[in-house]
Amino acid sequence: MNNTVISLITRRGAKLRAVRRAERSYGRTLWRQTVGAVALACMASFTAAEQGSAAEQLLSGAAWEQFAERVKAMGQFVQADSVPKNELEVAEGYRFLLAQLSEEIQVALYRSDLNDPLLRGTSITKFSSLAIPSSDAKYMNLQIEDSGVYRLWGKMGTAKGDISLQFYSTAKALESLSLRDYIDADNHFDIQFGGEAPKDAVKRKNWLPIPKGATLVLFREYFSDWDSEERTKMYVDRLNRTPRVEPLSPEKMTGILTMVNERSDHLLPLFMKGLTHYRNKLQNTVAPAANINDSGIKANLYGPGWFNLRDDETLVLTIDQSNSQYWSVQLGNFWGEAIDFVNYPSSINGDQAVIGSDGKYWLVISKQDPGVVNWIDTAGHNEGMIFTRYQGVSSSPNQVTQLVKLSELNKVLPEGTATVSAEQRFRELRRRHAHISRRYAP
Repeated sequence: MNNTVISLITRRGAKLRAVRRAERSYGRTLWRQTVGAVALACMASFTAAEQGSAAEQLLSGAAWEQFAERVKAMGQFVQADSVPKNELEVAEGYRFLLAQLSEEIQVALYRSDLNDPLLRGTSITKFSSLAIPSSDAKYMNLQIEDSGVYRLWGKMGTAKGDISLQFYSTAKALESLSLRDYIDADNHFDIQFGGEAPKDAVKRKNWLPIPKGATLVLFREYFSDWDSEERTKMYVDRLNRTPRVEPLSPEKMTGILTMVNERSDHLLPLFMKGLTHYRNKLQNTVAPAANINDSGIKANLYGPGWFNLRDDETLVLTIDQSNSQYWSVQLGNFWGEAIDFVNYPSSINGDQAVIGSDGKYWLVISKQDPGVVNWIDTAGHNEGMIFTRYQGVSSSPNQVTQLVKLSELNKVLPEGTATVSAEQRFRELRRRHAHISRRYAP
């Protein structure tokens, strides 16, 4: 892109901060490949703006054309030099963009009517699993504004892992807490958040302030025993709603399109910045688990890592026993999506793992089935993310990795490691299907 275009955009007031962040995150090669398309999209937005009011832009189709140009520019992320040029990574890259776009469309639509908030199951499926969400968790979210007053009530399920409530401002994590701290003797909860603290002592105990700038409440419910645990039921209402909502206006519709574009432009570089760091710094190793204050919940410790394997290799991850109430290991692809955990055993948790004869957990990450317990399937990937989670512990359990040839695996695993037949693997997948269908049922 030449200086004339940059000057044109700058003079017209474009905000290129997200693109500048991309330059720092990925280096100048990706910068030069992406900025041209983004610049053209920005120029399209200026052209649309010059065509008149929001109503005129929408009725003429200019607002939609601007939206489509900026969506088109997203494709440069997949075509960047830093992306592995194999069929799987490229195909998943475009799916990643579709999933990201789909999520931002949902966010923008839900935020267009904050007067009547609705709990929404975050689109975590085998087709959409942005930012490596837990394969053991059900996620729900609620779009809010910090001036709102809300009531949340329901009955706790039987999941062994925590069920947390966390406030966010866009992608930045704010306060988090456990719903278990608010249940009564019958496992029911009834919480108000927002507004002034109630004067009644009992009601004040079940009241939460909304952090300034909060736009989202995210709920995470962690399941460890996939065969028996049941999900929580919850409901929400806004207590200070407006009696009458105006019909959709051209200004609001134009704002929805703009929000989708702006959130995508902001969040895509953020996602890729962290993944690039893990890929460069954590090859075939896992960092000690720790709190991730800007995105995770305070009850969790997270340990990121990266695997990079040939077809005949495996990465053996050994984890010491701990007193955590819940722990898990799962894999993600180059794009930070959770690898399909429905059709592949690409994750494992404390209830599913078999402890070794030496008192440790020996987990085997590989592309080929090693025929032993605790296999974590890369599902056709030779490289990708590793992510460990622990709840209820103050420090990371010891995590050790070894790169081993599959032919040498039996020499590394402890004596007595159980083998697994093809039929047993099939039954394991059937159990995964059964649980996931219950977890995400309407």
